Amino acid sequence: MSNKVESPMWRALDDLYNDVSAHQTTVAQALKAADKQMDSGKGDVWMGPVARSWGSDLHGHSAGLGSQTSAFLDAVLKERNSLDKEVTPQQAHMEQLQLSGRI
Repeated sequence: MSNKVESPMWRALDDLYNDVSAHQTTVAQALKAADKQMDSGKGDVWMGPVARSWGSDLHGHSAGLGSQTSAFLDAVLKERNSLDKEVTPQQAHMEQLQLSGRI
C-alpha cells in the first residue's frame, strides 16, 4: 500500500497546461483581426504617423502571440514534469497551502 497522494502542484500545472492547450489556437489568433483592420496604420480604421507606429507594434504583437503561447506551454510542461506526480500527504498539504496563497 502506497502512502503517497497526488501532488496538488502537479495537478494544478497539468490542469493549466490542458486549459491553455485547449485554447491555444484562439489565443494565438486573438490579435489577427485587429491587425488586419489596422494594416500597420494604412487600413480603414485609423491612419497617420501615430497609427502606423501603433499598427506596426500591433502587427509585431500579433505575429509573436503564437510563439509566446507555445513558449508558455513549454514552460508549464517543463515545470510540471520536474515535479513528482505523487507526494507524501505532508508534502501535498504544503503544496495546497502554497497554491492557496497561505504560505
